[in-house]
Amino acid sequence: MNPKIAIPVLVTIAAAGAADASAQETSTPYFQQYVAPPRNALELTIGTGYTQGFGSLYRGLGIPSVAREGVAVDLGLDYRIDPHWMIGITGEYQELDAQRAASARGVTAGAQAAYHFSPSNRVDPWAALGTGYRWLWEHNDVPSTTVTTQGLQIGRLTLGVDLRMSPQFAIAPVIGADLDVFLAQNSAAVTDARTSTFVYAGLLVRFDLGAHPEQVARGAPVAVGVVEIQPAEVTQVVTPTVAISPSISVSLDIARECKLRLDDSPEFAFDDSTLTDVDRGTLDAIATCLTTGPLRGDPIRLVGRADPRGGVEYNLALGTRRANGAADYLSEHGMQAAHIEQTSRGAMDAKGNDEATWASDRRVDVVLVK
Repeated sequence: MNPKIAIPVLVTIAAAGAADASAQETSTPYFQQYVAPPRNALELTIGTGYTQGFGSLYRGLGIPSVAREGVAVDLGLDYRIDPHWMIGITGEYQELDAQRAASARGVTAGAQAAYHFSPSNRVDPWAALGTGYRWLWEHNDVPSTTVTTQGLQIGRLTLGVDLRMSPQFAIAPVIGADLDVFLAQNSAAVTDARTSTFVYAGLLVRFDLGAHPEQVARGAPVAVGVVEIQPAEVTQVVTPTVAISPSISVSLDIARECKLRLDDSPEFAFDDSTLTDVDRGTLDAIATCLTTGPLRGDPIRLVGRADPRGGVEYNLALGTRRANGAADYLSEHGMQAAHIEQTSRGAMDAKGNDEATWASDRRVDVVLVK
């Protein structure tokens, strides 16, 4: 793609995506809408923007004496390991304003890892750190010669904010900079090499090519740890529980025997499995009750739960993380791991239908094993 037409093309793609998303989702404010996060998905990224080099190729020759500002086109193929973490390979082509030759071009190739901070939200900031190799070509027409300078791209930092128009499509403004050391020119090693940097600012579009949580068929088996669960076939008697801390509920017999104080606001943060200080205090009381108190030695089951947003696999995995977090804490505070069972119900018993009622679906239930 010609770099001079890349930006209009990307803007057109983005506008089409925005129009499609707007047509499909109008019941709630756009930036408040939930978007299913990608997981185990291939992602194709295409970007373009402004780039400019600073620093020196080697002693006595600065980058601005070779090439100034220009246009860059980026292409990447990534793998989203989970909603937050991504690894991938990247490449960039640069058309630069040559200073001592007829034309100047650059190419980079490398690998990177990125972390997405809010993968379930419309607005998802992220940061990527990578490394690679850089080439810089200067071509003279008369006589027809080319000078090729190449070296290490020691590091590259890219910051972006995805605007997620759908589970499969996002557009992001991005900025970035790298650190380079050019080691060779044509067939000769560069002596007295210096460091240089190329800065970048532009626009990137992301296409997710793999499955998303909501695409998992509800009758299909879903692996959670080493246990295969058939979501449509799982039946379980739901033990009544009462809330005793922001994210922990217990069965009535545990609350009575352990004399636990009740709370009416179970509310793990969305897509979160982190225990609060109040939760930890509650688990301390439960651990004491089950190790040296009235229920000493009794086995328990921890049931992780989630609100109904997202798909079956996503919610089961989230419930598992929440149950595991509580189990780890209890084990560290005196309970025998053999007396703790962990399971996840995901959103199978969820009752909420808005943010206020979804909060009560995000919890860990603690029940006695009869």
